[in-house]
Amino acid sequence: MEQKRDVLVCSSEHIYPRPNVSWTPEAMHKTLVQPTQSQLFSVSSSLTLNTDSPQQYTCNISTQDSWRSATYSLHEMSKNVTIPCTASVFPVKKLVWTFNHIHPIVTKSSVNVTYAEPWRSFVSGVSESGSLILQEPGSEQEGLYLCELHTPSHVYFSSTLIRKPVPTAESGVNAAVIGGCVAGGVVLCALIIVLVKKRFSRNTTDTLDSAAQPMLERNVKQYYRKISLDSITAHRKLKLSEGNYTATHVEEDVSYPDHEERFTGWPQVLSSNSLNGRCYWEVQWSGKWVDIAMSYKSIRRKGSREECEFGLKDQSWSLWTNGELCYSHHNNIRTDVGEVPGETGMFSGRVGVFLDFEAGILSFYKVRTNGDLSLLHTFTSSFTEPLFPGFGLLYGSSVTVVDLNNAGEHLLVEDPKIYYREFSLDPNTAHRKLKLSEDNRTVTHVEEEQPYPDSEERFTNCCQVLSSRSLTGRCYWEVQWRGCTGISIAASYRKDQQNGAVCEFGETNQSWSLRLRENKLFACCNKYKKCVFDLSTPSLRQGDDIDTFSGRVGVFLDYEAGCLTFYQVRSNGKPFPLHTFRSSFTQPLFPGFGLKPGCSVTVVDLKGSS
Repeated sequence: MEQKRDVLVCSSEHIYPRPNVSWTPEAMHKTLVQPTQSQLFSVSSSLTLNTDSPQQYTCNISTQDSWRSATYSLHEMSKNVTIPCTASVFPVKKLVWTFNHIHPIVTKSSVNVTYAEPWRSFVSGVSESGSLILQEPGSEQEGLYLCELHTPSHVYFSSTLIRKPVPTAESGVNAAVIGGCVAGGVVLCALIIVLVKKRFSRNTTDTLDSAAQPMLERNVKQYYRKISLDSITAHRKLKLSEGNYTATHVEEDVSYPDHEERFTGWPQVLSSNSLNGRCYWEVQWSGKWVDIAMSYKSIRRKGSREECEFGLKDQSWSLWTNGELCYSHHNNIRTDVGEVPGETGMFSGRVGVFLDFEAGILSFYKVRTNGDLSLLHTFTSSFTEPLFPGFGLLYGSSVTVVDLNNAGEHLLVEDPKIYYREFSLDPNTAHRKLKLSEDNRTVTHVEEEQPYPDSEERFTNCCQVLSSRSLTGRCYWEVQWRGCTGISIAASYRKDQQNGAVCEFGETNQSWSLRLRENKLFACCNKYKKCVFDLSTPSLRQGDDIDTFSGRVGVFLDYEAGCLTFYQVRSNGKPFPLHTFRSSFTQPLFPGFGLKPGCSVTVVDLKGSS
């Protein structure tokens, strides 16, 4: 919701089925509901304000399955300012308030309330309905307040923007309303967006419209970091799998060699790589008891349980669960996180962990069967050393580090086409068997060699070509292939051994490729190769309405997040994700193409085609 002079506009996108719109209090409004190319709906509703208008309006957008509301209101700041979470009158089972998406404010469970520093001096309390009460907030407290509230029947997500409006002559009615209140103190504008998620019975699937997923979930998964376990730290009761991604507590000791870093006092293991910055990873667990932790490398390895176990000293932060109960541990302080539904319900046995090292935030999430995240607990601390993921297990328990690169997980981007970036092909890189069109947007594999001049950047051993410009940030582009029996659609560093023995896109760690071979699409990078689509069976993915492959592929790059996603572009224009690569890119990326005889690829001009 936003105010444009004397008009209040409420809008939302990606809704299904067709929504209904109403305003509270009732007012004359203009509403437009339109279908989108993705077969969802967008809605925009506006009303005109005047000097007699109420100081608060709520726009309600609802379907038969869910509802959303946005409230615009003016609050006069006195000693206390109350930020509502919902209008719910149900008792609160669990409540989490955060500031600007990442800074914890307060966590409330059925047994205790925990305030984060430095918010203790600004928060005077939390009401029974979950409202946050700020005590004399100043300019540093201007920003976005996020609420996640659990009741016996629903989960509510709300966002409240607190800011100081600046009255000007051009602000119309806003200046008039503010002018009437300034005498009593500073006025804050609050924009409240509430997303409601129903809590279903244990035997049904917990679902939520993709547009109503928590913003935090959309943020943390993009920071996925791959980890493996370090065998030299593993207790002899913990058996590691090949590749060191799974640890299982076994009865007989494993014949590990002696090592000063090996745990001997308690069955635990650390990862082989440390984490800092922003990182996210997931683990799948089973059995009777597991401890999922982040720890300094300096944690004690020998001694009693009290000296070594994760969470009992100030060197580690831990989440303990047996599938029904869940506790957080740090410095021998245990906090009841609450009951965790078993695997027959909405808990998949998977836990996600998000670290923001610089911000001093460590969050644990429950990963539901549909992939949604639900916050379990957040630690706040000033970390002084790199952190290592770690696990503790009792007999019969097992943990597996989830490889999200191969788990069908894709970066959540509602409409990647908004990041469209135009480019053309570089004739100085084109193999002489590749003929470029006049505008350098189409490349065709031909029989006769082209009279290109010599260039040190020209491919000579592989029939490939690179773009003339590099891409960073968030970018999206599409290509159309024709008559192909073999192509590669890639993103590559500029120096990818153009003249070397190994130059094909996707064969080294310098490029990432979607490769067509034998009527199948493969995702390739370095030694990794995975079939992601079989063109001979277009209904391969059960439950998806996939039409015949049109030969058009979309590519989305989020450089800073280290994500590169390839899409099938369906006949209705909607991108469908095929595969996501995750990597820490170290150089700018160039789109590239490799072609077999008779193949042709065109870079699609989305501006011209629209």
